Amino acid sequence: MAKKMKRLSMEICTSMTYDELFKLKIKNLELEGAVKETLESHYHVIRYLKEYFDTSILQISDMNTQFLEDFGYWLKDTRGIKNITINGYVKRIVATLNLGIEKGFIKEDNFHWKRLKEDKVMKEIYTDDELERLLKKPKMKFFGKYRTWVLINFLLGTGVRAKEVRNILIGNLDLKQSMLILTQTKTKTDRYIPISKSLRKILMEYLRYRQSDNPNDYLFCTIKGEQLPRTTMQMAIRNYHTEREVDTFGIHKYRHTFATKCIENGMNPFQLQRILGHSTVTMTQRYVQMSTKILTQNFDNLNPLEQFFGEGSERIKLKK
Repeated sequence: MAKKMKRLSMEICTSMTYDELFKLKIKNLELEGAVKETLESHYHVIRYLKEYFDTSILQISDMNTQFLEDFGYWLKDTRGIKNITINGYVKRIVATLNLGIEKGFIKEDNFHWKRLKEDKVMKEIYTDDELERLLKKPKMKFFGKYRTWVLINFLLGTGVRAKEVRNILIGNLDLKQSMLILTQTKTKTDRYIPISKSLRKILMEYLRYRQSDNPNDYLFCTIKGEQLPRTTMQMAIRNYHTEREVDTFGIHKYRHTFATKCIENGMNPFQLQRILGHSTVTMTQRYVQMSTKILTQNFDNLNPLEQFFGEGSERIKLKK
């Protein structure tokens, strides 16, 4: 059954456009110390909203239940966006309207948004064959290709988000303790991620080629030492995939692969939760549920029927 979001009031105390209320929302988030990714997510939503309706003239008095439903179906039909993403977008719009209530621009009335049903789909991961091709070290002719190889190892070996990896500084690495300390995270709390032996060796070599001892320099940077742009990172990895004849592509897919492999290799879900930075273990449990390998792992040894009809049992005799 679809969940209902918090009821909002839509009796207007004063005339205000959504653009005006949105600016107040951004200022409010900045005062609360919201991380860059949170601010970007709100800007991302309003860009879609501006495509749907001119928000400079859109009165918040017109943003009723029907408006949000129409916007949601527009996202689905014209942009092909999944229900789970649409629910997230509308949730941010509702958060902005909630600020209007707090400030007295909107009074409570019957207004609610019914979440669209979210289909549970299996998260795709890279196959072992694809990983073998992707992790094969390239020749050290071009730094850009070598950097991409290191980046892919880093994504697979830590499970960090694509947004997080661009913000990592050299000072976030503690190679003596084999630890990565993330300070700019989605949940606004520091996160500690262990670094494996193999990744530690790769990073030590990479830093020698990187030629920087400044802890405030970006770990993965451009030739000029600047932060690696999102589009540049995506294009570099996409081209690398093409060269390695790996047709599938997705930076976040490395995170799914990391999480699934960790579960299949026996990692405790609570340990994985802390590494991934999930707010609840329920989010992490999805990787347990999606892994068919977990379902069959050690199954015969644990199945009670095998106690009676297992290997060597004389209870079942086939006629010759």
